[in-house]
Amino acid sequence: MAKSKKQSDSLDRPIETWEKQLSALIKTLDYLIADNSYKSLKKILSQQFGIQVGKLYRKNLVYTSDEFEEINIYGEGTKDNHRIYVIGQSKSRFRTNDVRQFLKFLERVKRHLQANIFPLVVAHWFHPKAEEALKQHGIPFFWSYEVSDR
Repeated sequence: MAKSKKQSDSLDRPIETWEKQLSALIKTLDYLIADNSYKSLKKILSQQFGIQVGKLYRKNLVYTSDEFEEINIYGEGTKDNHRIYVIGQSKSRFRTNDVRQFLKFLERVKRHLQANIFPLVVAHWFHPKAEEALKQHGIPFFWSYEVSDR
């Protein structure tokens, strides 16, 4: 027996609602990973990379009145007496596709800021190929348990 359009639409709504709720939950987890890493990352940036940052936080980078991008981990600092921006991404699961997206994101941010940036990634889980790609691009990455402030 074929379903009517109305029946099909009503059956799809719970799935759409569930997908939206799951997406919101994942985004919240991504935020928590970033929020819990700021203090530790500030120390790591100083001790391992010689970058002095006032604070790390989440920031919207506004391109135009209608266009902006969110930066999960943002900081303004100095390295060797030169200004540098820390631009980081936090995710619950970081896959190979996320590497490509992050590289494109970094290019947009760098063009907009017209300054030196120091990229980094924090995730709860990394796909092995994503880890390798980040290494090849010289992007430091940290497992969430390595930088948890808790």
